[in-house]
Amino acid sequence: ATRLLRFPDVHGDRVAFVYAGDLFVASVNGGAARQLTAHVGQELFPKFSPDGKWIYFASDRSGRSNIYRHRVSGAGRPEPLFSSPLECYPTSISRDGKTLCYTTADSTGDFDLWLCNLDGDPQPRGFRETDMFEMRGEFSPDGRWLAYASFETGSMESFVESLDPSGGR
Repeated sequence: ATRLLRFPDVHGDRVAFVYAGDLFVASVNGGAARQLTAHVGQELFPKFSPDGKWIYFASDRSGRSNIYRHRVSGAGRPEPLFSSPLECYPTSISRDGKTLCYTTADSTGDFDLWLCNLDGDPQPRGFRETDMFEMRGEFSPDGRWLAYASFETGSMESFVESLDPSGGR
């Protein structure tokens, strides 16, 4: 079987990546990679927290892809953020570390953007829920906007939308 290095995310001098379905962390300066998960499920889309202490990722260890977090140090076990009936994949974490953006996928192939709190109760909430295809949400550096891809015009285009409900797009 082919084993691929997939879905890298970089924080400082460390890189998080998926290899053969498991989550690893390595130094960009060389040396051995440290394996954080071991053959429990398929891990996807690792994202470092801004302080570099956590990695958020999708895993199907519960039967469908939901979002977990694991300490970069390797201490402890992966912790689920919440349980959703939809497939969930992290895309971005706000610079202040308080909010995670993620894409959901349902059985019809519809993709939507959701947000959840990372400082306390996750309280998932829809950000962009339409019957169009929205994905790849990324926070702006100031945390006031979310850029994302959408198929709402009939072709894949990028949009930027205010996180303030009274803001624009």
